[in-house]
Amino acid sequence: MKLSSINNSLDAYQYLKNRLRSPVEEIWVVCLHSNNKIIRSRCVFRGSVNFCNYHPRDIFRYTCLSNASKFILAHNHPSGESTPSFKDIEMTKKIKQISEIMDIPFIDHIICAKKDYYSFADNGWL
Repeated sequence: MKLSSINNSLDAYQYLKNRLRSPVEEIWVVCLHSNNKIIRSRCVFRGSVNFCNYHPRDIFRYTCLSNASKFILAHNHPSGESTPSFKDIEMTKKIKQISEIMDIPFIDHIICAKKDYYSFADNGWL
C-alpha cells in the first residue's frame, strides 16, 4: 500500500504488510518526519524462519542517517502468529531505552503475521 504518512498502527500495518512477506524473519525500520510523513524504510536485518539477530546501533544508524524525527520498528513472524515472543518484548524494551537516550521517539513496534498484526503501542508497551 502506498501511504505518505503513518498516523496509527493500522496505517503502519497497511504500509508494511506487503514488505514483510519473507519466509524468514526480517526487521524493518520506518523513518518519519515530525508530521508522521514517511521519509524512507528499509530491512535492516534478515534472519531465519524463527529468529533474527539484530543490533541497536544499526537501527539507530539508519534513523540518524535518514534524519528521522521518530521511527517505527517492525518485523514479521513467518509462522503466522502475531503474538510477541519473550525476545520481541526484550528487544522492544531495549530499543525504547536507547530511543529515550538518543531523543528519537520510538512510536511503535509492529509484528506482521499472515492475517493480522500486533502493535506494542496499542498494547501499552510504548
